[in-house]
Amino acid sequence: MKRGLTGCFMSICALVMAGCAPKPWSMPASPPPDWPPVVWPAGQPFLIDPQRSVFRVHLTPTGPLKAFGHAHVIGSEALSGRLVLAEPWTESVFSIAVDIDDFLVDPPNWRAEAGLEPNLPDAAIDGTRANMRSETQLNATAHPVIRVQSLSISGDRPMPEVEVLVSVAGQVSTQTLPMLLHWEADQLIGSGVASWQLSKLGIEPFSALGGGLRVADDIEISYRIYAVSGKDQSIGD
Repeated sequence: MKRGLTGCFMSICALVMAGCAPKPWSMPASPPPDWPPVVWPAGQPFLIDPQRSVFRVHLTPTGPLKAFGHAHVIGSEALSGRLVLAEPWTESVFSIAVDIDDFLVDPPNWRAEAGLEPNLPDAAIDGTRANMRSETQLNATAHPVIRVQSLSISGDRPMPEVEVLVSVAGQVSTQTLPMLLHWEADQLIGSGVASWQLSKLGIEPFSALGGGLRVADDIEISYRIYAVSGKDQSIGD
């Protein structure tokens, strides 16, 4: 009986713990009021290939009751976006968007690759998804799209550092993306890992059980953006 109660308690904790060829490009509607329009330079256009692009967010529990929570891996394999390769290359610009409805929550292969127990109960995954979308977290109903737009590119071409503007839950912030860049004539692959903070994205980390179980403020972003050269007839802002 005690073992059954413990398993039930862990499931309840997981339920309340939150956070926890390419298509033509057009920026989704209704950006936040302070989101600047993209100023595209002259250069070679590329489109983000959603079939080969992915980003993941790694979340961990913290607090005195963190043993009753789960680490989570959420993200998307349905990115859309555009890049223009300029001359000089540091003047290049990209803009990427992802619909929160396309988010994946704790796929077993993602969890295994992160060194986590691959399989979580369906109820825990459903609870995480619901809380992730809630008004206090991603606020998916009011702000269904996450946007990332380049501001500046610096450093050496194989390993540039990119300053980006990020819009999440109606909050706009500036973040840094370290990048490993693989560059060919008709394709670009940018990948990397970054440490961000939920609070600096404008999101208060979710907490439960009187604050005893919380999502850690520090999160890990991993990504692989695959862009292919091609014309785009629907640029938009």
